[in-house]
Amino acid sequence: MDTLIRETKPKPGQLPEIIPAQYWDPDSDDGNGAYEKIRGTRGAPRVLLWGVDGAPLLTEEYPGHMDMIDRAARLLGKVSADDGSLVTLGAIADAVVAAGATGTLSAKLRRLTTDLDALLTKVGEIQASPTANTILARLKDIKDGIPLTGSSVVVGKVGIDQTTDGTTNKVSAENKVSNGTTLDTWRNNVQKTLLASAARTTATTSPVQDNYNARGVVLTLNVTANPGGAETLELRLYYRVGVTGGLFAKMAIPAATNATYSLIVCPGSSGTPETAAAYKTYSLAIPRQYVANVTPSGAGSWTYELTATEIV
Repeated sequence: MDTLIRETKPKPGQLPEIIPAQYWDPDSDDGNGAYEKIRGTRGAPRVLLWGVDGAPLLTEEYPGHMDMIDRAARLLGKVSADDGSLVTLGAIADAVVAAGATGTLSAKLRRLTTDLDALLTKVGEIQASPTANTILARLKDIKDGIPLTGSSVVVGKVGIDQTTDGTTNKVSAENKVSNGTTLDTWRNNVQKTLLASAARTTATTSPVQDNYNARGVVLTLNVTANPGGAETLELRLYYRVGVTGGLFAKMAIPAATNATYSLIVCPGSSGTPETAAAYKTYSLAIPRQYVANVTPSGAGSWTYELTATEIV
């Protein structure tokens, strides 16, 4: 049974009082445990602290706080722990060090605050007109350079027309490709008249044709009147480079016959056009520029129309 310690010499006529300051010592009484008096020095009780590992602290063997300063110094990078000073921390007035250089913590903190101040200066102020050439000023310039209001807004190659609500407030995009100098609009299959229907007695050449992205072309010659006799026509296709060119493909048109003739120039072309009286094919890709020519063999009058269908 645990029993508190009572006075051994009470005052005469009084029962022994329980000593007020006691602690339980499990090692007392040969390991059975017993209450012991708390002893003190200079008005304060003696205290023994225990670590989490069960070892006592603040003893000669375990000095506890006596070694905390040296341990802190070592954690902060101090090489020697015997002089008790924290030289590595440095003084408040230590000059700033160069970026990446060695120095005290105080000097490096001054370097850090200096660089942060320089960075904030380059970022600029959050206001309507930031300082020129700062990051915020440049961002504002970019923002101001993109009009986001008005009846017509162009962002790159996308046009937005807001003139009439429900009618023109739609987005249009153009598909363009480079020709080496400027941008050309990408085309689908294109049909055009090279030589309008008319009576002719001499060789006739079409205007120069710009081929944007077609791979082939079908030249269609529709003859509606001929001079008779043995006179013939020849349909020719010339490639053009600058102001000169060369014969690319040709087709003979028979005499004394009114009909439709096709000269087909396209990679992989084959087969027979159902509506052509005669045709000729070349498995070639057409050049960037070309012209068509119709040449008679004599001076008789021919009436014909020449069209071209460019094939993508």
